[in-house]
Amino acid sequence: MSDNQVLTNAQAAEYIGITATTLRSWKSRKADLFTEGIHWISQDNQVLWTSAGLEVLQSIKGATDSVTDDVTDPLQEPVEAVTKGVTDPLQRYTGFVEAVANGIAPGLLHRIDNAVTRKVKQAIATPMSPAECVTLLTELGLKPCNPELLLSGNQTNLLTEYSEN
Repeated sequence: MSDNQVLTNAQAAEYIGITATTLRSWKSRKADLFTEGIHWISQDNQVLWTSAGLEVLQSIKGATDSVTDDVTDPLQEPVEAVTKGVTDPLQRYTGFVEAVANGIAPGLLHRIDNAVTRKVKQAIATPMSPAECVTLLTELGLKPCNPELLLSGNQTNLLTEYSEN
């Protein structure tokens, strides 16, 4: 394919050796790998793939092919062949487990990041009781002071109390 030529979804899918449905799924699920104007363009309400986009699609296909090559389908082989020499019967699912882990890890990490961020925001937004404040300051190695001294007009008393201790 020349650098100036573009292919429709159907043409690109045929060129890569996948279905048009799979191509649309990859474009949606792996959106972070594709940039409009570089990998694909939209023209007349139609997605057209560039040579750069086809290269990314081929690399995705190569990655999925290598994963499926590593996974043994236990229903396609006699049980003796699958379990022969395997001390742990679950070992035959190692490729499958890796494929699933690789598939869900990015989304799972994103969800964990969001959950942690949400919890931190909630914790910051929740006011502390005086006892919690004293405990936190003590754990941080700071000396808690009398909160009344923080009221406006008491700064001199605060400095005096702090310097005496």
